[in-house]
Amino acid sequence: MNESAKEQFKWKFWHIAVILNGVILFFAVGVIALFLFPSQWRVPGSVVSLLIALLLTIIFRRQYLKTKEWLDKNA
Repeated sequence: MNESAKEQFKWKFWHIAVILNGVILFFAVGVIALFLFPSQWRVPGSVVSLLIALLLTIIFRRQYLKTKEWLDKNA
């Protein structure tokens, strides 16, 4: 792998790592919301957080597969 490809991979990996951290964060907030949010905000806060986690999971999966395909082609 040449230097340009290594640099591209570094940024692709960083991008999917940040998205994965968002998935973990919003899933955790969704669970915590059920117990610690004020009673009128428990269910809406949890649902919104879990929907964001689901959306980020879909985005992560797409980016992961693109990066894996790119890596197979350029490795």
